[in-house]
Amino acid sequence: METAFSLTFKKCLELNSKERISNEDFYLLSMFVAVQYMRTKKMIDVMEQFGKETYGTLAKLCIEVNKFNVPLDQVKIETDKDFPRYVLRFGVLQQPLLMDLECVILENETKEDFVLSDNPIVFQNPLLEEHVKYNCNGMASRGLQIYFPLSPRRVICFYDYDAYKFAGKNVIGLRLPKDIEQLNRLQFMNAEKNIYLKDDNVACEKYSLFRTTHIDAQLDPVGKYENPLKPNNFLFRISPSSINIGFKLSVFSIKPVMLREAYQGNRDLRKWVRNEKTKFLVREFAKAVDNGLCEGADYAKFREQKINEILNSIKRSEWMNKLRLNKKT
Repeated sequence: METAFSLTFKKCLELNSKERISNEDFYLLSMFVAVQYMRTKKMIDVMEQFGKETYGTLAKLCIEVNKFNVPLDQVKIETDKDFPRYVLRFGVLQQPLLMDLECVILENETKEDFVLSDNPIVFQNPLLEEHVKYNCNGMASRGLQIYFPLSPRRVICFYDYDAYKFAGKNVIGLRLPKDIEQLNRLQFMNAEKNIYLKDDNVACEKYSLFRTTHIDAQLDPVGKYENPLKPNNFLFRISPSSINIGFKLSVFSIKPVMLREAYQGNRDLRKWVRNEKTKFLVREFAKAVDNGLCEGADYAKFREQKINEILNSIKRSEWMNKLRLNKKT
């Protein structure tokens, strides 16, 4: 994977405004996002926290209900050495959810460079950030944006085409210092421990101070909720972290039709996805891989087979309905 990714990055660094990112390179970029996002210590820690809280609660519940003679304070949930591999595998299987996004390159035309953090893939949702209490940044979420720096001069941006309009195609120049500041803030806020930069033209002290004053206000990616009417009823939530700092670039705008749909429509915004059919297919694909029915790289083949099955089922249903109608006649 690393070799394929590096060749695609090279192409993106040399791409001009008249060229388009090929379908093959788009696929590799989206796979890089899925892999890199899930391979960091930060995401592994979040998944581990979620697992320990859910299974820990379940274990204690089983002990109490079955009246086992085990002290609850001795219940410990531990992950094994293969847990990071499991997390990475989860990301690879979810990658097809990103394939309906659009992709542009943002080119830095200011004096200040982009920086890179040790947790460089940042998921954002400017459409829903101000209006939803929880993070709405799943790979299938409506309004998703993804940013990651390729170099001190270029950043890749994936975005929901139905939700946003960008001021340009393929390669978009950023001339305003405030746009660079917004993107660098994302990297500082999302960092685990380290920030990398090429030159000393970055106002690191300013960004560090911004992180210090805003980091405590960020939402916890893992949540637990109890039902007061049913003492043994719990809901656990896990969602990719978003950086809630009012992020907005001058080169994109939210489409009015999507704003009306979001805030005048009768929907649960937390569960608003771009494509329910794709979400269903990806979920079925993950099950098929878990059951050994196909390989993790076979999504396209699985999708085609599943669609054919559905179409054949519809045809059979129509044929049976016609048969019943003829019998009645």
